[in-house]
Amino acid sequence: MKPLRQLPLVACCAISLMALASGCGTRSTPTQPAISATAPAGTIAFVQVRSPVTRGAAGEVTLQTTPGASCFITYSFGSNAPQRLATKTADGSGIVTWSWTLEPQATPGAWPIDAMCDGATARAMFRIQ
Repeated sequence: MKPLRQLPLVACCAISLMALASGCGTRSTPTQPAISATAPAGTIAFVQVRSPVTRGAAGEVTLQTTPGASCFITYSFGSNAPQRLATKTADGSGIVTWSWTLEPQATPGAWPIDAMCDGATARAMFRIQ
């Protein structure tokens, strides 16, 4: 059993972790998962997704996949057709990044980003505010 004087610290940490997991706040600091040397052939991992993104501001996505893989991403918002960004080639470490300006009329909410690299697919979500 924990001494009573430690309970406020434990409760504070638990609340902080729950707030972090729920994405509270309005900061647009992207998460930075660890980047491995290269991804196994035929895989995609989202390394960074800027979220939330304000309408009219810059969105950014970084993937890790097989070095030299040909990749593209699409993103959707509201009832609009998915927006496809230019096809890019992953660098020698398997990293590929896109930046774009989100449409000013984009519908706020949580929306998908789909990635495809040489037939492998993955999905992440981003939030528009």
